[in-house]
Amino acid sequence: MFGLLRSILYFQINWQQYFEAVFAGVDITLSSQERVVVNEVQYLADLVVLLDTTPLRVIGMFTRVVLFNSKLLK
Repeated sequence: MFGLLRSILYFQINWQQYFEAVFAGVDITLSSQERVVVNEVQYLADLVVLLDTTPLRVIGMFTRVVLFNSKLLK
């Protein structure tokens, strides 16, 4: 089962773009050849399903709220 989940996650998420965004504010770079260990494969599989089934408007509103709250906490 995990082999199939890994295959699905690999192709549904642009991992290079994801990690570039995650590490944009710090001095860390990952090459496309870097190996990343994911301990919570089921979490990522559930996240893919959630993102695929949630309207973009809701994801956008959630993102704005999180960013707004992070600015308030600084």
